[in-house]
This record gives sequence, structure tokens and C-alpha cells, in this order.
Amino acid sequence: MEIEVISVIYEKGNPKWAIFLVIIFMILGANYMIYNFSFFQPFDEKIVIASLIDCILVIPILTYFFIIRNKYSFKTIGIPLLAGYAAAYYIIPQEYLQSYNKLTWIIIVMEGLILTFELFLFYKILKYFPKLMKEFKNRSLEGYYFIENMNMALKSIFPNSLFEKIGTTESSIYYYSLFSFRKKINTSVIKEQFSYHKKTSVIALNLMLIHAIVIETIGIHYLLHKINPIISYITLFLNVYTVLLFIAEIQAIRLTPIQIRNEKLVIQIGIMKRINIPLKNISKIEYYNGPEKFSNKELENIFDARVNDFIQEKPKFDIYLKETSTANLLYGFTKKVNRIVLSVDEPERFYQTISQSLQEN
Repeated sequence: MEIEVISVIYEKGNPKWAIFLVIIFMILGANYMIYNFSFFQPFDEKIVIASLIDCILVIPILTYFFIIRNKYSFKTIGIPLLAGYAAAYYIIPQEYLQSYNKLTWIIIVMEGLILTFELFLFYKILKYFPKLMKEFKNRSLEGYYFIENMNMALKSIFPNSLFEKIGTTESSIYYYSLFSFRKKINTSVIKEQFSYHKKTSVIALNLMLIHAIVIETIGIHYLLHKINPIISYITLFLNVYTVLLFIAEIQAIRLTPIQIRNEKLVIQIGIMKRINIPLKNISKIEYYNGPEKFSNKELENIFDARVNDFIQEKPKFDIYLKETSTANLLYGFTKKVNRIVLSVDEPERFYQTISQSLQEN
């Protein structure tokens, strides 16, 4: 059954997922056979260390590079870490695992630090909430997106600080996931705007991930509660945070169309990445006519404004810049780019609008 699922995923254009699943099945399968097949008996007890490294180090690292990197918050690494720990608990016989009880407390400390950091951010926002809201409201009347307004408000209170960078992402996650459901796209202030998700499966993809996490939460919480209640509740918190992250991404994608305002091309793709380009800095716009995938060297200087999809199609447009610009990513990380690739739901109108704007500038 697993091989059939992997084959389908590969055929549908997601070889990365297929490779990831094959590696994970091989790692877990090999470790299971060592402890349960008589052919491998007796074994050196040091093999337990190797199994623990596989489950709580190798698997989370693989998950980060195959799934999380450049897409989701780094804090979601806690989920595969705890899932790996649960796998180790059920694969390795208890008589061998008892010698490594300290490992449980190391994991508790690591996850506890993430939880403490979240609570600290929440405290800071509450402490400065009245002042922050005043600064935020002064800017929100101009029709800017929440992330832009919050970033400017935080900068006025915490200039050039780590909290300003991290707070922008965190507040955006909670705003879009909890308080944006009655919001609508503002068409009165900004006339030229273009949705970019209606012809993709990005909403369905994120809903599928939410569904998977909810199911995983039920199972993992039950299993970890039998091992250690503290770890199980920390896992529950991290999974709830991850669900909020995916909900926020759905809402932000829906509510942040690409805009042309104040002589700038404003691109915010969900909560994950954004860039504002002065129209006078655009050299040219072309219909994309390149290969299916970009090389790693190309990606270093490209702002890929496409959303995640089950099958990633070619971008519709290539936008070249006269000078490099800075793109903003999660938690204040930035990237220098000289080229933008993107797709929109109304490609012809977008092309004509940009071309006309370039002629005027």
C-alpha cells in the first residue's frame, strides 16, 4: 500500500515527497527489523544510540530540508522531533530504552523553550498593546495589508530589534487565523489588484495538511501521554500552532492580492513572503518561457511569487529589475533578488497593466 501511495505521488509531479517517504520508511523499517527479527539477534546495545539518532535527529532534519525549509515556520520542527521520539519509544524495547531516560528531559527542555518564547512574545504584545494599536490604526486607513501596518507599528516601538521582526510574523499568524474571517478585500482604495490563487489548489493543499495534523495530533497526543504527559501537552500546543499557521496562510492568500499602489508593485504571498517594487525599478515584464524548474543558482536571486501547489506549474510572468531589491521572509529574514516570477488569475490584464505603468514611468 505504501509503495502504491509513493508511486502516485511521484507520478503527480511531487518526487520530493516520494523520495522523503521512501527514506523515512527505510529508516523506520530497518530499525524495526533490528529489534524484532531473530536474524539480527543478538545485537550490540550501542545500536540503541544509532536508533535514537535516526528517530530524533535524522528524521527531523530530513523533514526540515524536504518539507519545512522555505515554506513553514522553523518552530514546526518540533512536530517531527516529537513524532520521532514516539517512534523510538515503540520501536526500541523498553529494557534498552530505560538507560536513556535523560533524553526525555532534554526534549522537554527544548520544546519548553519554544513554548516559553511564544509566551514571552504574547506578554510583550499585551504590555504595549494600547500604544501598538494606536500606531497600527494610524496606518491602516491607507489600505495597506495587515503585515505592512503591523511591521511599521512595531518598528515605531521597537526600532531595529529582533522583536519587531519576529513580532510581525507572529501577530500576522494570529490575526489571519483568528480575526480575519469577516474581512473582505478592499476594492475602494486600491483599484488595480490581482488574485493569484483561484486557479491553483493551494487552498485544498493547506486544508489537507490541516486535516493530516489534526488526525496526527489525536494519535500522537494519546501515545505521548502514555510516555510523558508533559511532552504530550507541549506537542498539542505545537500542533495547534501549526494548524493556526496553515489557516493564516489560507486567509492571507485570499485577502492579499497583488496590488499596484503608490507607484509600486506590491506582492505579498500569504504570510510567508512579500516584496514591494517601485515601478521605475522594473526593467521589463515578459511571459515566462523557461524550463519547468529553476536551478539552485537561479533561485538565489529570484523571488518566486507562486503559491505552493500539488503540481507546481510554470510561472506566467518573468519580471526583471534594474537594481536588486530586498524581499521579506518569515521572522525578519530577507533575500536580495533581481528577478520575480509569478502567476495571476487574470494574466492578460496584469500584463497590460504593468506594461502601461512601465511606459508611464
